[in-house]
Amino acid sequence: MHTQRNRKNQTALITGASSGIGLEYAKNLANRGYDLVIVSIEEQKIKDVANEIAQQYGVNTYPVFADLAADNAARKLFDFCTDNNLQIDILVSNAGFLIYDTIDNVNSNKVRDIIRLHAETPAMLCKLFGDEMKKRHFGYILLMSSLAAWLPYPGLMLYSGTKRFIKDFAKGLHYELAPYNVGVTAICPGAVNTALYNISDRYRKIAVNTGIMMNPDKLAAKGLNAMFKKRTKKVPGLINKIAIPLVAIVPLCLIAHISRKVNYLKKK
Repeated sequence: MHTQRNRKNQTALITGASSGIGLEYAKNLANRGYDLVIVSIEEQKIKDVANEIAQQYGVNTYPVFADLAADNAARKLFDFCTDNNLQIDILVSNAGFLIYDTIDNVNSNKVRDIIRLHAETPAMLCKLFGDEMKKRHFGYILLMSSLAAWLPYPGLMLYSGTKRFIKDFAKGLHYELAPYNVGVTAICPGAVNTALYNISDRYRKIAVNTGIMMNPDKLAAKGLNAMFKKRTKKVPGLINKIAIPLVAIVPLCLIAHISRKVNYLKKK
């Protein structure tokens, strides 16, 4: 633990916080005065991030090295907080990764891991920490879904299916916990300017300038603002809002036909 001045006596837990969107969530909340439990599979990096945030923002930081796709990952994280007398007021479930391939080309362990990381672990974190928030009649939960939740396309269905689960799960949980003054919000971004997308700097700049891609700090700010307003769902960006009704009317069989014609997903 890196101890600094406590401003609000409230604590946020962020998964996948060593880089990208998760890091921006952590910095934004630290800037608001929240102490942080930050979790990552990158052990040294999360320790370095914890130290940097503590020094820059003057909050207490608790770095946790954990594989959230492992057995009982949510319970172990909950026990860590309990053992250290950490009351979680904000839960941001952000950790994830992208699979873009036909399922026959995907290792069985990766199939298991994406389901655990995107669905099982977030649901269990909501169960464990949500129960505590419900008892206290206070708390916020922010779950990372995706625009892909509306795109069950060939090669993307493992990612989109798990993100669809999170979107729908968040909606139901929102109404379950609303009477207890606990907010639950799903944020559903499109492309985000992170290392997840292996494209050149030139095309990144074009994508950001045209609104196709959003910078992670901007996305984090929009997600947290929606969370504090206790919105059910947030789809950031005009292009993404327009895309949802458009993709809904495109037959999936047409997408499958196009994918076969252009052969963008190669067979073994």
